[in-house]
Amino acid sequence: MSVNYRYLNDPMANLYLPNESDELWSTIIINDLDQRLYNNEQYTVHIESYAVSGMITPAPISNDKKGFHLSSDKMVVVRLGFTNLSGLHAVTALWFDARGVLHDAAENMLCADEGSPDKPVFIWFWLPLNDAQRDYPEGVWTIKLFLDGSYVLEDQVTITNAIAFFHRTGV
Repeated sequence: MSVNYRYLNDPMANLYLPNESDELWSTIIINDLDQRLYNNEQYTVHIESYAVSGMITPAPISNDKKGFHLSSDKMVVVRLGFTNLSGLHAVTALWFDARGVLHDAAENMLCADEGSPDKPVFIWFWLPLNDAQRDYPEGVWTIKLFLDGSYVLEDQVTITNAIAFFHRTGV
């Protein structure tokens, strides 16, 4: 039996420091008096846009793609746009397969672009559909998104090998 570890930041954290690989991780700092130090600044973030497509693109996506074919689509991509952004935020995506089993988890750290504070900031999460080491059960998959540990969005896409599904639904 193999064990696959996933590391996720503490959603209630308000302090972050880089590890040896320069990745930011939530941190607890305790001073010499055994007191936990806090950052009391209130940060803001607004989800401005959300879309599902089959490619990573900075261009606006006019309509969501809800059906994916295992032999022709390379990935399922979720694109999120954020505005009114200050501070540092953790955005987490959970991918559940058609059986309801957690297939994958990913997390991105989100921070304001100090050079363009009014410009939207985009992040992408993607599920590759061509990993020969992974199983992709056909059916309706669920994507759950969390912002700073709070559940903010759920969506569903269909992943199939059935050609008839795409002709029947027009996907």
